[in-house]
Amino acid sequence: MKVKLENISKTYFSLRGKVKALSEINLEIRDREFLVILGPSGCGKTTLLNLIAGIEKPSSGEIYFGEKLVFSDKKNVFVSPKERNIAMVFQNYALYPHMSVFENIAFPLRIQKMDKNIIKKEVEKVAEMLNIKGLLQARPYELSGGEKQRVAIARALVRKPNLFLLDEPLSNLDAQLRLTARTELKTLQKNLKITTIYVTHDQIEAMSLGERIVVMNKGKIEQIGTPEEVYHKPENLFVAKFIGTTPINFFVVEVKSEQSNIYGYLGELKIEVPEEKLHLVKDQKIGIGIRPEDIKTEVEKEDFILTVKVNIIESLGKEYLLHTTYKNYDIKILTKNKFPEKSLIKAGFSKKNLYFFSPE
Repeated sequence: MKVKLENISKTYFSLRGKVKALSEINLEIRDREFLVILGPSGCGKTTLLNLIAGIEKPSSGEIYFGEKLVFSDKKNVFVSPKERNIAMVFQNYALYPHMSVFENIAFPLRIQKMDKNIIKKEVEKVAEMLNIKGLLQARPYELSGGEKQRVAIARALVRKPNLFLLDEPLSNLDAQLRLTARTELKTLQKNLKITTIYVTHDQIEAMSLGERIVVMNKGKIEQIGTPEEVYHKPENLFVAKFIGTTPINFFVVEVKSEQSNIYGYLGELKIEVPEEKLHLVKDQKIGIGIRPEDIKTEVEKEDFILTVKVNIIESLGKEYLLHTTYKNYDIKILTKNKFPEKSLIKAGFSKKNLYFFSPE
């Protein structure tokens, strides 16, 4: 099922006054797509999910499920969550402690007053799919975090929804279990072919799960694209900084005009600003970014070579993160080569790996 949001805004009124949580959100989720909404805490991603689910009403705009209008402030349309045929998994799982795993999963079917035999068949089917068939008689307090998460997903899927919504469902799991759960979720979604919207603040989850990623900040969409697009072609500095395990190096440098070309000066390095990026120059300055993994310590045919001082070394297993300085700039370098602290080393990078941003 496709989902379409047109000019969705949400404003809250509280003791702090008027708070605009979402501003003019336009988004189209494709049929059977795994879409991830990514952003920092307070950016509006959970609010957006709640509006799609019908848990909250937008202040303005329209929401379509396929061709069906499920919300419109102008047309006074609001379809209740029950009628939207959606399933939702929350961060805290929200299992009923007094019920067995079987009863928790069966709960949405019993509300629909299904036949007991059909309920049993459907619960066992989804439990087998999620490898929890042996836990059906257990109570939630007897389960591990990963098992609780599977039960919550099973309860959501048993009702065969058209839309699957997940609000940071892996946040309570440890790192190793989170990795396994990510793989299971992606495989499950591909097999079931349900349109899925997944909310997270974890960019590793977003990159590994999403067919497309919606990057949000302060109630607005900053960029929509595949994991490769938001990583290699960030539309602004916020996206470039937020996406990437090791944050991008960012420098504000002065620019000068020479023979009809514009150059940014990073210390003694003279970097030409491409013509299509000249609009980013403000007050004779421009922002230049380069990812730590794009800086080489084995300098061969790099466009720019500089001497940096190694201050601190972080071991990441197969790689090292070097915290270095060049002139007055702090530069992070991700490399497989280890160097002594306080040593001076050569580093280089290619102009094709540079990003240009507004200095603001």
